[in-house]
Amino acid sequence: MTDAVSSQAFRRWKDNRSHSVGFGGGHKTGQSRKSERRPDFRGTPQEACFEPSFRVEPSTGPLFQGPWHAGPAKFQMRVNGPLKIARIHEMKFSFPVTCACGETFLVQVTGTKFPKSAQCLRCNTAIWLVEPLGNVVGMAILGRAASEMKSGDWTLAIVLAAMAVECDLVFLFMKWNRIDLMLVRNPTHADDEGWEKQWRDSVRTIGDRFEKVSGLLTGQPFDSFLSQNAELLKNMYLRYPASKSAASLKYFFVKEFFYKRNRIVHFGKIDYQHPDAEMCFTLGSTLWQILAAMDAHRRRALEAKHSIGTQGP
Repeated sequence: MTDAVSSQAFRRWKDNRSHSVGFGGGHKTGQSRKSERRPDFRGTPQEACFEPSFRVEPSTGPLFQGPWHAGPAKFQMRVNGPLKIARIHEMKFSFPVTCACGETFLVQVTGTKFPKSAQCLRCNTAIWLVEPLGNVVGMAILGRAASEMKSGDWTLAIVLAAMAVECDLVFLFMKWNRIDLMLVRNPTHADDEGWEKQWRDSVRTIGDRFEKVSGLLTGQPFDSFLSQNAELLKNMYLRYPASKSAASLKYFFVKEFFYKRNRIVHFGKIDYQHPDAEMCFTLGSTLWQILAAMDAHRRRALEAKHSIGTQGP
């Protein structure tokens, strides 16, 4: 393809792809768009246009050849080499919805296409859904971890649960640094790069990252915040009583959860069983709730500060 199409023409084609053959506007030179037919990648005739969920990329097998006119772009793209059409796959995940009748069920999501409603599986009530706020990517990863738990892939569930927690840690770190700076000026790309470098180079271990986020959001060490918010740990204490006697809850999370993740990704241990995955998923879910509580604590502090600053004499 690179031999047949100049880099300049290809860039022009990309810039005009919303009007081009890639998105339904193309036709062969000298023929009407209405009468044009070509074989698709299955060898059956179809109109010479691609759905927006497809992209064109080099291939090794024949597909179609010949001069093509890319609509309003006003240039010919001659394809001497073969092409293929590759479908772009979007991430699939689920999130729980609780009905007024008490039933909790999972709603499936593909990519960023959030459903507008769902139907309760028990009482058939229609429930209108609002796209979730906050760290949607972290929610999606944790939802995939729950799906892997149900399907019996214990090792992958551990990796995904740990990834979701780390995703939320950096999300909150970036979020509140941006908010703090916005009180002075608008953040720039250079600011984002600086925070990312700080996160990557200055807080390298998971324990350090717990402390960094806890200090930024609550002004307290991680364990101190938990000692004042023990209600966040009720489920973990109930299922794993040994956690209640841990000298440091931070170290308990690191040892019982993230050390297992490290054994998988660093040393190739992939034979964890259901009890291991269940414990890691419970700890991951608990950490997610802890981080949400820290986020709410920081938000209340900001609102209180703003309220005091705007009160009149």
